[in-house]
Amino acid sequence: IQGYYNGLRLDFSHNITINNNTIFDSIEAISLFRSEDSNIKGNYMLDNYYGIMLDTSYNNFLSENNVRNNLLGLGLHDSKENNITRNSFHNSLIGIYVSDNSNNNSFLFNDIVNNSWDGIRIDDSSHNIVSGNFVNNSSKLGLRLNAFSSEHLIYNNTFIGNILNAQDNGTNNQWDNGIIGNFWDDYAGDDLDRDGIGDDHYNISGLAKSVDRFPQILKKPPQIIIENPNTNDLYGYNPPEINITITGLNIDTIWYSLTNETYSTINYTFIGEIDQNTWNSIGNGTLFFNLYVNNSYGLIGSSEVNLRKDVISPLILIHNPIENQEFNFDAPFYNITIIEPNLESIWYTIDNGNTNITITELTGNIYYQAWESAPNGLITIIFYAQDKVGNLAENNIIIIKSTLYNQESKISGYNLIIVSTFFGVILIVIFKKNRIRHR
Repeated sequence: IQGYYNGLRLDFSHNITINNNTIFDSIEAISLFRSEDSNIKGNYMLDNYYGIMLDTSYNNFLSENNVRNNLLGLGLHDSKENNITRNSFHNSLIGIYVSDNSNNNSFLFNDIVNNSWDGIRIDDSSHNIVSGNFVNNSSKLGLRLNAFSSEHLIYNNTFIGNILNAQDNGTNNQWDNGIIGNFWDDYAGDDLDRDGIGDDHYNISGLAKSVDRFPQILKKPPQIIIENPNTNDLYGYNPPEINITITGLNIDTIWYSLTNETYSTINYTFIGEIDQNTWNSIGNGTLFFNLYVNNSYGLIGSSEVNLRKDVISPLILIHNPIENQEFNFDAPFYNITIIEPNLESIWYTIDNGNTNITITELTGNIYYQAWESAPNGLITIIFYAQDKVGNLAENNIIIIKSTLYNQESKISGYNLIIVSTFFGVILIVIFKKNRIRHR
């Protein structure tokens, strides 16, 4: 779905399922207004103004959506009791924006990365749960609460690489659940008893002067390294073999998705390989292999590698020779064009494949020995091109070899010279005899 004001919009709707759509270049990719009890799962939203917008909507479930390069990843306005779980919000101005009495929502285990302003911003709302989220590389704030935000429960989240991890200007917000708090990459305290919880509070920036009483120390997200494939590796119809290294404690689940500019698969549990049908669903060109791992604490690590996929065979255009063109002793000149970004090899045959002649230039003459060996009559030249992943193409042209006519012409000419010479001798003899008689 491309280029509409609303990619998909629900007004006054109930119990609707929106699954596995790709939406880009819209104002609102998916929009719900006064809609309830709907399931939005596995959609891919790219280059929109809003990725997902909930306006006065209740009790909806959003999961496994991939939202990238939008001005706003997810917006909630006066929306309540919604569940937002295991979604990815990347490369927006704000990953998740909650405003205007959007209360009692749950934001669980979402991946909120590379947002230009804030990872999560909550304004004028209360009683939301924010837990298990990975908030990384926000250019301003990882999580921001304004002065009219209150009674939120925020725990078991991971804040890494944000300019400022959190700011609380509201009231009565809890930054731990009484047992466990959040992981902060700038926490400077100790853990002398080695229970995984910092001995000192973590101070939250802002007017509320809030603290995380139980900041996590050892409970860091797992680290995942993709050993194979490598960046820009090229593959065809078969998916790459996967080799990964994971470090961390209490590993729980590994899953992956494939993404290109217009489509994203849903998340699939990783069992050591990419499913063939999943690989087939992604078309030709550049794609991203996204791999995720979490632990029993809900902390998520991720890694991404961009790959190239080529499932289109080369295209061969034959400019010379032309169909049914006639040749004699001189080997024909060929001129071809091959359209293929990943070309590996080119060859041709003029004897139905008994002899294949490899070439590196797109212009030249047919190999003279092969041409000499070819019989007179119709000759089929077949050109082949193969790319680096084995996609093969061929194109052919039929020409005519005719050397008999030229040989007969040469023989006939030779005979004419002999006959002419013979008659010339006779004429000279007769002429001389006549002269003798006249004397």
